[in-house]
Amino acid sequence: MKSSLGVLLSLCIVQAGCQNDSTTPSKVAVTNWPGSLVSPAPPPPALRSSHPRFVLYQTDNIFTLLLLDTQTGRLWQAQYAISEKSFRGTVPVSLETLAQGKNGRFALTKTGNM
Repeated sequence: MKSSLGVLLSLCIVQAGCQNDSTTPSKVAVTNWPGSLVSPAPPPPALRSSHPRFVLYQTDNIFTLLLLDTQTGRLWQAQYAISEKSFRGTVPVSLETLAQGKNGRFALTKTGNM
């Protein structure tokens, strides 16, 4: 659990450092969530999808990300912390399956409101 959180924290820090355009939402592909953040061997070329199944979106809150299942529309809030005593983990926002289909069917768009 701690190693998964460490990987998530490292991933988020790298993502925040690479951010250069505030109008484009940041995306980081996660291939097998909610399990390990380490992705397995890539699938054969015939089975590869051009869109990842799970995408992390950066928010204005530096310790919070949104995790979207682009195939079903389910959404989680992923939170990390530097302090050992603070909450780290995911909280479901919407677990209702909106549709079944190909990866990349759903996406989040950043708006001006919080």
